[in-house]
Amino acid sequence: MTEDQRDLLLIAAARYARTGEGRRIRERANMQQQEMASRIGLTSNGLYRWERGQRRPQGEAAIRWAQQLTRLELVIPQAETAA
Repeated sequence: MTEDQRDLLLIAAARYARTGEGRRIRERANMQQQEMASRIGLTSNGLYRWERGQRRPQGEAAIRWAQQLTRLELVIPQAETAA
């Protein structure tokens, strides 16, 4: 991963936290907070704070969070259209 890609993912993570969109995406995908936290290597409490904009996502976990949410965003509209 290039430095530019890392920077873009960190920017996306900050936006997901600031707007609350990260939580909405996770919930639309029917994913529990504990599952997402486990996937990205973060505690549920830490993810809770990110999702509510109480803490700014940082580091490798923030990058993994942005990657997971981006993947979910690509899948959710297809699943909702098929329903």
